Amino acid sequence: MRALAILTVVLFLITACKHKVKEENAVVTKDTVVIVQRDTVVIIEKDTQQKAVPASKQTQPIQQKEVVDKTIPAKVSNDTIYHYYVNKKVSAKITPWADGERWVLLYDLYGEETYRHKDIRKSYSVIARLSFHPNGAVSKMLISENPGASQYWYETTITFSTTNDPEQKASERKPYEDLRVEPKPWEYWDKKTKQWRKQEVQE
Repeated sequence: MRALAILTVVLFLITACKHKVKEENAVVTKDTVVIVQRDTVVIIEKDTQQKAVPASKQTQPIQQKEVVDKTIPAKVSNDTIYHYYVNKKVSAKITPWADGERWVLLYDLYGEETYRHKDIRKSYSVIARLSFHPNGAVSKMLISENPGASQYWYETTITFSTTNDPEQKASERKPYEDLRVEPKPWEYWDKKTKQWRKQEVQE
């Protein structure tokens, strides 16, 4: 009887040991890992969700910057060009081109015409450039004349008062044939006849 009791205890211990060894083995499932170590049970859940990547770290396609042409295009206008005195009266008016010609008209402070010049753009050209006094009146008109099929061109300089009255004019041919440049033959404006007259040299 005593021997039967001892045998029963031995069988129970062997069965308990086998059960304990099985519990110490890791049990792996698809989504969960269970590790049993003696009296401690550790459960590790698999992270099946992907962490969201911040938008700032996401790879974005490189966009090419659009090249903007900042150059200002040439503007062609048929309008008349006006220049003004400081008192807002018209000092000079340049008419639109018509058949290769246009007029440059100068006025005094009262609106009376004091001088006119015609620009030409044809087989030859005659073009005037204006400079101005601080009050808005024309100080100088530089006229370039290109005869066309010629090796020479001509430049004429006309000076004006602060009220657009013509004063003096001088013309010269370029290029110079001689390195010695002679003084310009100045002419003066006759207000009565409204014509240019050569300056008289008194001996």
